[in-house]
Amino acid sequence: MDQELMAEREESLRLVGTRSRKILTLFGPLKIKRRFYRDTKTGKTVFLLDEALGLPAYARISDNFAQMCQEIGLDVSFRQAARIIGLVAPRVSAMSVWKAFQRAGAEAAKEAQAKREAVFEDGVVPNGTRRPPELYIEADGVVIKLQRAETRHGEVRVVVAYEGKENAGSPKKPRRVLKEKHLVAGLTGDQEIWEEASACFGEVWDLSAIPTVHIGGDGAEWVKEGQEHFKNAIYHLDPFHLKKRVNEALGSDYGTRKALAAALRENSKDKAEEALNRAAKVQRGTARKRVQALTAYILNNWDGIQATLNGPTLGTIEGQNRCVVARRMKRRGARWGLKGGDYMPRLLALREEGTLGTLLKRLERTRPMDTEKIANLTQRITDRKRVARKRAAEEEWLKATVPALYGPSSGEPWVRYVLRLLTEAGYVA
Repeated sequence: MDQELMAEREESLRLVGTRSRKILTLFGPLKIKRRFYRDTKTGKTVFLLDEALGLPAYARISDNFAQMCQEIGLDVSFRQAARIIGLVAPRVSAMSVWKAFQRAGAEAAKEAQAKREAVFEDGVVPNGTRRPPELYIEADGVVIKLQRAETRHGEVRVVVAYEGKENAGSPKKPRRVLKEKHLVAGLTGDQEIWEEASACFGEVWDLSAIPTVHIGGDGAEWVKEGQEHFKNAIYHLDPFHLKKRVNEALGSDYGTRKALAAALRENSKDKAEEALNRAAKVQRGTARKRVQALTAYILNNWDGIQATLNGPTLGTIEGQNRCVVARRMKRRGARWGLKGGDYMPRLLALREEGTLGTLLKRLERTRPMDTEKIANLTQRITDRKRVARKRAAEEEWLKATVPALYGPSSGEPWVRYVLRLLTEAGYVA
């Protein structure tokens, strides 16, 4: 094909030489050698074969191969992903998997940043249309280990929004799933994650028209800041974290636990503080500090506790953190750079809500293949091979039926100027 392209190239294209390249594909490494041209008018260089086949410029792996790296890298370490992929396409390295993942993660981060800037800097109003009577938003952080960073640990912030819970599964094994679930995650700051969440959720819901937005969390201040980004927002303290704190501080002190539960039901902050102070007086050392910390925690989150007691129960964020982010990012020995720690949760969130494939499709670098030109080239090559085979068969036939053309008399004038001309003219066929 490259030879055919050279024969029909434009006059301004000057042949410079040949260049080799290797591309990793799902079928193994593909190594090709093709002609390299320079346009004498514009000075631009071109590989005609690359353009005809639609091969991406400078790419070392094909788009399908890159997608395999990205998908498998979201479940196992990059080194283990390289070993798995190596069973299909040998000689793939962990760095190849990492580069494919990094490219997808950078695109996800860029897209999230563009959405945030469009809303909060350019004033673009999202076009969400869904208007449920209530919207539930929960947020929490996942602490991961960092490397090549100023701190040893970082917090991946995860925000999930949904319209409620509905039954799914079989009647024998029913399970509750989140209706219209959407996630935003990243190793980013407090303000940035809420702005990203607001811009992302605004593409799905008409946030200004929803009567009530319930925001749930573990009591962290950055979670409470979410109320500033959503209209008619009510903060709820996650009951899982409240029970965890009570169990750690009070243990088997059932008298204090009963008095605290009664105070919470009565919405009496004074009675709750009094019961906890009595419990702290009879403790010493670390046990007293835990009770005092529980007192401060309950008083600081009193409104959130009352909203949980008198309203809907949230508490799905822990499961989302564990299944979506922590299972991949908190495995033994896992350490993340600042980029990888930000890219991974973003891609995991996109996969969870089913939009990862759309992002990976946009990353495809393959140029459109010139199918018409390829078909013409293939047809010409096929025709030439057919003619060559026919000519070879005719030569063999002539050797057998007209031996004078190849025998000791082949140099005689009557053979050279009469017999051979007759056979070439097609009189002998």
